[in-house]
Amino acid sequence: MKKTFILAIAVLFSATVFAQGDVAKQIMKMKDYDQAASLLQSNLANLSAEAKAKCYNKLVDIMWPAIEKEGSSETQSEDFYDALYNAYVNAFECNKYDQQPNDKGQVKPKFYTKNRDRLYNIRPFLINGGEAARQNNDFPRAYKFWGMYVDSSVDPLFDEVDKSGDQYVGEIAYYAAVLGMQVKDYAGVDKYTDIAMKDPKKANEAMELKLAAASQGLHSRTDSIAFAGKVEEALAKYPESDLLFGTLVQTYSDLGMNDKMDVVFEKKLAQDPNNFVVWNIRGQRAMQKQELDDAIANFRKALSAKPEEPQVLTFLGACLLDKASKAEEKIKGRITPEAKKELNKYYEEAKENLEKAKRIDPKKEGSNWGYALFRCYYALYGPNDDRTKAAEADAN
Repeated sequence: MKKTFILAIAVLFSATVFAQGDVAKQIMKMKDYDQAASLLQSNLANLSAEAKAKCYNKLVDIMWPAIEKEGSSETQSEDFYDALYNAYVNAFECNKYDQQPNDKGQVKPKFYTKNRDRLYNIRPFLINGGEAARQNNDFPRAYKFWGMYVDSSVDPLFDEVDKSGDQYVGEIAYYAAVLGMQVKDYAGVDKYTDIAMKDPKKANEAMELKLAAASQGLHSRTDSIAFAGKVEEALAKYPESDLLFGTLVQTYSDLGMNDKMDVVFEKKLAQDPNNFVVWNIRGQRAMQKQELDDAIANFRKALSAKPEEPQVLTFLGACLLDKASKAEEKIKGRITPEAKKELNKYYEEAKENLEKAKRIDPKKEGSNWGYALFRCYYALYGPNDDRTKAAEADAN
């Protein structure tokens, strides 16, 4: 029985070896790419790493004469770009298996140098293919080509190439990420924005895209907490990013996670004691609680960092008004000249900030300074002054 079993195993092993060699031989003889690719895929599980590398290289070889011919002409067809894309896909697969140890445990790649040398320098054709597709509003196709241009910049096949002259990677990575948003490939957006952020010219825009992709599909508190975690990770990698910091703070605020927010604030102030976002949000939190002295102090610190922010100027003006009004309410009887003079200090400072907000944002697009400024003029000049009347019109 044991002898019969061993014989059966030997027969099966021989059949497998024969099948591998037979399939590989068939592919080596083929001239039609689609037929060869189909035969390879249907038999891939039965092939050794060496046979896979050989067959994938053959797929590149089948397409190469047409790529070489059309690549030297003035114009290129859609078929050319498809063939080029497939050449990279198959060359990368070839290299993956070509780098695996053989039966003796040795790594002796046979196709690495050939594919590296013939494919690296023609990568810009992928940019052209993407642009041609984009002009035809074929965003999935454009995304495919631009994505391959970026992917090829980091593929192991080209690890030994001098890439110092590859000046377009960051920019194309950004545009690939834009198209990734269009086709809803958010994992691709995340990947390409990481590369785009290495280009100083595209870093901020890429960061915005990265956050936009990460924020997709936030339907529950659990989703939002997971999103906050992603932003935390990104902020750890890019601690100087105001966009990431602001997004994380806003997310914590929306979730009511003030303790987490305070921890982040302390870390940020250790790096940047005059951080605008920290002092602005602390000012708003104090204002909501009617802790006017804290709010005023925090808004003043925020404006020391960004003195032209109309919303913060308006918040500060409103808090100064409220402080003066509350102080006035506590005074019993007739207000003395000395008390009036003290109160007017708050009204004057409020007026100064609110008038500045008006100059910066006359249409009240980012700050609603109108009613607070009217209150200032009313307190300082009385109801019948022309300035008060004009301010009342502005407030309505």
